[in-house]
Amino acid sequence: MALRLLHALAGVILGYGLATGPFFFNLVFDIGAVFALLALGLAVAVERSLRTAWPLLLVTAAFPALVGLHTLGLPNCGATLTYPGTACLAEPESRQITIVALIVVAFACGLGVWDVRRAVGPRSGSTSARP
Repeated sequence: MALRLLHALAGVILGYGLATGPFFFNLVFDIGAVFALLALGLAVAVERSLRTAWPLLLVTAAFPALVGLHTLGLPNCGATLTYPGTACLAEPESRQITIVALIVVAFACGLGVWDVRRAVGPRSGSTSARP
């Protein structure tokens, strides 16, 4: 449980750094990346797997997914004639970033369910054998 919390904390720092851009001069992103790498290294050293790393993926991808969620329905600014006061998307690549982030969030949720089910194990009275 402590490794999952450590991964989630690293994901918060890394995701917050990603909100302003993944640049080397972005100190929050740099600290988050180093913290995430240290957390991943600790997970490999302790558990010999990256099974507990799903909170890192979930929290890191949640930032761009939530921030960019409103951009999915906006038209591109250059593609159509826009009227004053209508919202348009100035950077069309942000739509693709949002879609990838939503896919990563769904993947991380699936990994989380798999991890929790594996950690809990079969319940008593279950007739199915665990492989």
